Amino acid sequence: MLVVETQQTAEPLPSSCESNCSNPYSHNQAHVPVLGYVSYLVTGDYFYLEELQFWTSWFFLNTNAAYRNYADGLWYTETLRGQAWNYRNLGYTAYITPDDHGLKTFFEHKVQTNLANDLSKYVSPGSRHKTIFGTAYMAEGSEQYRTWMDDFFTWSIGNLVDLGYTEAQPLLEYKVKFPIGRMGEDVTGDFCFQMGANYTHPMGPGGTDYYASWAEVYSKVASTSALCGTEEMARYLSDRNGEPFVLNQMTGYQAGAAGYVANMQPALAMAVQPDYSDYSNWAIIPRTSTANVPEPTPEPEPTPDPPTNETKNMLDTLQPGYWLEIPNSNLSSVSSTQNPPGDQAGVTDAWSGGLYDTKRDQLIVWGGGHLDYGGNEVYAFSLSELKWKILRESGQAEQCVTFYSDGSPSSTHSYNSIQYVGSVDRFVYVGGSPYGSNCDQDSFTSLFNFETNAWERGTDQPDIGHTTGFITAYNPKTGDLWAHGTYGGSKLAQYDPLKNEWTAYGSGEYLEIYATAAIDPDRRLMVAVGWETMVSWDLDNPAQGATNRRFQTSGDSEFEDIAAVGFVFDPVLKKFVGWGGGTSVYVLDPDTWIWTKVDAAPGNGVNPGQQNDRGTYGRFRYVPSKNIYVVVNTTTSNVFAYKLSEESGVKP
Repeated sequence: MLVVETQQTAEPLPSSCESNCSNPYSHNQAHVPVLGYVSYLVTGDYFYLEELQFWTSWFFLNTNAAYRNYADGLWYTETLRGQAWNYRNLGYTAYITPDDHGLKTFFEHKVQTNLANDLSKYVSPGSRHKTIFGTAYMAEGSEQYRTWMDDFFTWSIGNLVDLGYTEAQPLLEYKVKFPIGRMGEDVTGDFCFQMGANYTHPMGPGGTDYYASWAEVYSKVASTSALCGTEEMARYLSDRNGEPFVLNQMTGYQAGAAGYVANMQPALAMAVQPDYSDYSNWAIIPRTSTANVPEPTPEPEPTPDPPTNETKNMLDTLQPGYWLEIPNSNLSSVSSTQNPPGDQAGVTDAWSGGLYDTKRDQLIVWGGGHLDYGGNEVYAFSLSELKWKILRESGQAEQCVTFYSDGSPSSTHSYNSIQYVGSVDRFVYVGGSPYGSNCDQDSFTSLFNFETNAWERGTDQPDIGHTTGFITAYNPKTGDLWAHGTYGGSKLAQYDPLKNEWTAYGSGEYLEIYATAAIDPDRRLMVAVGWETMVSWDLDNPAQGATNRRFQTSGDSEFEDIAAVGFVFDPVLKKFVGWGGGTSVYVLDPDTWIWTKVDAAPGNGVNPGQQNDRGTYGRFRYVPSKNIYVVVNTTTSNVFAYKLSEESGVKP
């Protein structure tokens, strides 16, 4: 018997409004949160219980009385995600309402009537909406089945079972067939998991008709004979989706916290039958209210050791061909106090770049955007202190705006669009695609002042092509920034930061957003490479445009096929150097256009790992003061350093 001690609040109601009584907020079943459940558990405040009961009751009142079968309170006519949230909220309300409360039996009855209705539709012999796939009825029809909504629904049924409503178990066993089948793990194995998380799947020809097998569904999803989990499949998905896919990568925004892969994971989790008897420390919830699990003894979090002089000296004494992993140097050791929406991993994982501030010897990482991460805080890793800090906190995230309310540019996929411009001691960003979904692109120039940690507005760049993924590079000898638009009809432009002026050149050409550029200041060459792109510009004759999209090079030119690589100019070697994962780097001689793959020294035991699925761009940088390279792969991995040539560093 559940009894919770509560006390009714006696706060007076607010006085009625006198003139403007409008409210900017609205509510609907497809997007409703669960209000009051956790707050009531933590505080026991009766107010939160009433809020929970009020909004759960609103579900029933919002539905036509005849449609809900009057007192039965059915909601099967709602969208599938609306049904999911209804089950979630009703389950929590019925579960946590005290046993002696007058509404306890009311909510419990609604749980049972809805479960009985869905069991009759999906589980009972001859059920009218029962399929071999474990799908549910959806008004949009089987040809555009909203997979991600179904995943919400599956999780909600599993959550009911976890709350102790065993009547929901048969429905859960039916529903988990759908995520399991999309992972290719049903009895046939006729579906490739890499396409298991999409906005929609064609489960049938339309209406309530469904295909006869997973193999038939897969034939409508993919037109390839490539085997799942192979390089051939990765190439197929790259060509089909217009962006690079790596081995085993899934469609549906795999790296996004709000992507379809993320929506699928809770549904898959409900397919697991955990046994905590051996490893009870994983029983975090626990999964059911009746689990008999011993309380784990928490271990204190270890305090990271501060960087030692030994580590700092190792950077100075690093030998050619060797990598060094800097201890306790992952970016996630610091985070914004503003709690921006999304996942901090988007700072590196959302096609984000970086730059190297040679004046202060620090690597800057800045990125996010789309729906991956709304924070626009500026991260810096000091090569003298060997630790991360935030130079400027995030502004208040807003969707589809060019600038946040504090004047800072919106969080964005920064690609190769950010550079350190030493002539004015600024970090310059040419934008860009703002945080949010389906937002308009903007053409603007923003400069970050390292002395004041403030953003400044520059002159908007001219129309030189699609602004997403500008290719940029800085010439340290002339002090100007060069930028090139992307996709068809794009042009080259020069930014003079001292005059705050842009000049556009050329008549238009095609360039991919997955290329990275660098400038040879002595030869006055700008080169861009990545994802089958290999182009160069003569900066003494910028109006003549670029070479062909892939001009002829020789040697180990496979580096040109890797997307979103790290690519810089080494002023000591007078050559370009690239990194696309692993322990090897690629060196390009601009006199001969010969690529040379340089493997790590035989005694090297450190590997920075495979390149981030969404690239590196400017997070691989040359450090002049130490004649080494540094790379930041993800927010949770340490910073790595690499030495290529013998010479010692010189402070610029």
